[in-house]
Amino acid sequence: MVFACHMCLGWQKVVPSPSLGLPSRYHSKAIHVGYWMTGVIAMIYVSFPVYTHSWPMKPGNFLLEPPIA
Repeated sequence: MVFACHMCLGWQKVVPSPSLGLPSRYHSKAIHVGYWMTGVIAMIYVSFPVYTHSWPMKPGNFLLEPPIA
């Protein structure tokens, strides 16, 4: 969530900057496209912990280590 918030706030400041060279009539559309892209990236980040907590590991994914003597 922190990454998504940081990316949205940063994108909102980058779009109107003159170094980007984007005409002012496209600023709101570019900001909204950036928000959608941020949402997709955030969902990808969230999907990994959700997957690992929702489904157990299959047997044989890790080799059994010998006991430490």
